[in-house]
Amino acid sequence: KLDEPMAISAVEFVPAGGGNGKIYDGTIYGSMDGENFEVLTSKKKLTYKNSAETAEEAKNNIKSFDIGEPQVVRYIKIVADRTNGNWFAARAFNFYQDTTKEIEPFVEIEYSTTSLTNQNVIAKVVSRNSPIKVLNNNGKINYEFTKNGTFTFEYEDVYGNHKKIDAHVTWIDKEVPTASIQYSTTSKGSGPVIATLIPNKESITVTNNNGQEAYTFTKNGTFEFIYKDNAGNIGKTVAKVDWITSSTNYIKNNVSSNTTSIQNKNLPAIGEAFLDNDQQNVRVEFRSYEANHVILRLPVGSIQSMDTLKEKSLTIDDTLKNRVGEKSQYFEVYFGNGTSRRETLDSTSMEMIFKIDPTKKLLAIYEVGENDILRTLNYQSIGNHRVILETTGLGKYILSYTEKDPIEASISESDSSQAISSEDIIELEKETIQPFNNLHFWMIGGISVLFIVIGVYLLKRKSDSKEHFVKINYN
Repeated sequence: KLDEPMAISAVEFVPAGGGNGKIYDGTIYGSMDGENFEVLTSKKKLTYKNSAETAEEAKNNIKSFDIGEPQVVRYIKIVADRTNGNWFAARAFNFYQDTTKEIEPFVEIEYSTTSLTNQNVIAKVVSRNSPIKVLNNNGKINYEFTKNGTFTFEYEDVYGNHKKIDAHVTWIDKEVPTASIQYSTTSKGSGPVIATLIPNKESITVTNNNGQEAYTFTKNGTFEFIYKDNAGNIGKTVAKVDWITSSTNYIKNNVSSNTTSIQNKNLPAIGEAFLDNDQQNVRVEFRSYEANHVILRLPVGSIQSMDTLKEKSLTIDDTLKNRVGEKSQYFEVYFGNGTSRRETLDSTSMEMIFKIDPTKKLLAIYEVGENDILRTLNYQSIGNHRVILETTGLGKYILSYTEKDPIEASISESDSSQAISSEDIIELEKETIQPFNNLHFWMIGGISVLFIVIGVYLLKRKSDSKEHFVKINYN
């Protein structure tokens, strides 16, 4: 490739030393774009005086490929059609230019990008071999496309010729993608309901929900899908379900059990399942997985049974410390099986329970995204130093802590020392109720005897105080 287009009149082949590598038959090709080549000249049955071992011998063996009519080219291709070793070697190639030939400016358009984009595109008119002067566009060599279209540059070359060249852009896409929602069912019932995103454009990529285009509702609510198209435009679509009618109660039993005894519980134990209040045949089973600081509940079948919930402690850098506090805890949650790991799940609805450090004060819970972007999570305390939240995937989390003040610390210690289980409460009630029942019996008995004694006394006194009347006759 030449630095600029030139009128080439000849090409010289200076052979390398050695017996082999000499061109016997050769062809010279030329091109302006590097793709479409034309034959400039060729020679056959070339002979050499010796093996050209020295530089002087090489000069005496130079073979010149003369071009009858000099051609303006920017790319030159040299082909050895026949050699004495099935390859050729050269000390150098010399190119000769016809400076008397008028060369038209080689003008073309350069673009800031030729890939699909949602940004503006800059088109620049350039001349490769001689200066030009732009006559329109306020004399500027750059034109900015804000949308697809064509712009014509008008210019004057060094010979005073007025010419035109078009800049044409077709790869700008600024249209925001849209999508609709398709539901697995719209009939009232106990659920679950699967909402599937249906794009209205040729291709989109979901940027939340672990990249999944389906979200599972186990209760009424909304979920916002966020997605982008190939040009980078961002779209959002909300899925809403309000026809799941029955609330959920949990069965405190192993998932394989056939018991129908229901206990209302906010937090089921590991291996529990649930079904609706109407005791329908359809049942959604949940399974619990536990790591060091996390308990995860998700529908059975979401992952392989041999997968294990794992937790990896991470180091909080200085930037994050300034935002969440140096007392905070940073870790990653994922499922693993041997050396493999996975962070995406078939289910998109799950409950995550965090075990809280009782010696510290919890300020917030963050989900850590790319580039350390923090998203605050809403949670609810369920006692026993635990909080629960709903999530749609796994990843990195920060429990933001600070030190407790002395009063809070003493209250926390008091609560911990006085915490008793429900079985302890029942036993305590038994111990308290029995003595109370005995005392109640003796009190009632004593009062009854007292009233009897008082009654007898009053009756006796009334009998002793009766008046006797004597009839006396006065004559």
